[in-house]
Amino acid sequence: MSDVIAFEDRAFTFDEACRDHLRISRGTGYKLVKAGRLEIVKLGTRTIVTGRAIRKCRGECEANA
Repeated sequence: MSDVIAFEDRAFTFDEACRDHLRISRGTGYKLVKAGRLEIVKLGTRTIVTGRAIRKCRGECEANA
């Protein structure tokens, strides 16, 4: 049995999601959130982005390019 967690089931900090997976600035990330194109989850003071939300956002951005 594998202990690998699927990308869609992982959670990333907002900074990780923007920098490492979407390759955008934090400011652009917040613009995507405001536009409803990137879903976030607030856990206390932390802003979390799921792998599923990253894939969805990436797909929408590529479709609009």
